[in-house]
Amino acid sequence: MTRAFDAVLLANLSAVNKLVAAYVLACLDADAGRRPPPTVLEELQLAEDLAQAAQQLTHHARQATDPPHKQRSIPCSSP
Repeated sequence: MTRAFDAVLLANLSAVNKLVAAYVLACLDADAGRRPPPTVLEELQLAEDLAQAAQQLTHHARQATDPPHKQRSIPCSSP
């Protein structure tokens, strides 16, 4: 059985993917002298966006490994 992927998660991952691609192209353009390199603030924002997407993906993966409909048994101590 395949699990459903959250549309919001996929949209966020897609958006971050576009940001990473733009960053890579900006760095290549900077190396070629076509534009200035990304600023520190741009890099920090990209890092924050990547970290947020990673947290969302981690949360999604953990939900898949521990579905809410499964209850964990709690050991009872015997007298």
